[in-house]
Amino acid sequence: MVVVMGILAILLAVTVPAFRGLNQGGSRRAAVSNLMGVLDRARMMAVSDGKATYVAFYAAHTPPTGALTDASSGPWGRAYAIYEDVDNVNFIPAQKTPWIYLPDGVTFKVDDSQQTTSVTNILGATGGTSTLFPVNSTFARNSQTQLSLPYFKFDPTGALDESLVNKPSNYLRVLMFLGSLKADGTEAGTQPGATGSNPNSLEEIDLNPVTGRAKYVVNPADNLVTPSPTSSPQS
Repeated sequence: MVVVMGILAILLAVTVPAFRGLNQGGSRRAAVSNLMGVLDRARMMAVSDGKATYVAFYAAHTPPTGALTDASSGPWGRAYAIYEDVDNVNFIPAQKTPWIYLPDGVTFKVDDSQQTTSVTNILGATGGTSTLFPVNSTFARNSQTQLSLPYFKFDPTGALDESLVNKPSNYLRVLMFLGSLKADGTEAGTQPGATGSNPNSLEEIDLNPVTGRAKYVVNPADNLVTPSPTSSPQS
């Protein structure tokens, strides 16, 4: 009996980390698949409706005033939604989808301190721009109705709005990692090396500003320099 229990203990010690790894891998794949689907949907909406659309992120390097960023506010760093201009005169974005959440344990990366490439992290301190989006009480304090959030913006041709790009030749990226964001916007990994210092813990999606199409980056560590989309656009 003692021998059997010992064998079971060894098997558990080996299989539990393996199952955890599979679960984390599945969460990361689901996060990538869902976000790419939403980005493609927003792009197609812009073309079909003839209005600018946005994918807004409830995550930012510097949390906006009024955002719920304490530990009990699950959406911080993990939610995104599609907005669309109400019309082409007032340019007021209206929410078109519910807020969509990343799987548990997966969070948007906002730290771009090590960014040395031509691909801009829109959630980082030197990334894209922010604009005001209507939000509900789940995301804002004191009945605040708008928050300044980072976003991707698609124009009616399906291309990315050039105002989002520091240089017209840059791709825009969004990164995800295994961990969470603290109230001050800093990152906390759920396993050793699970922050941005370890590229193997990251998932990356790049958007071509010319076509507006999303591309999954298989290995972010190998994508340190990206060719200009104006000379060789990727679909």
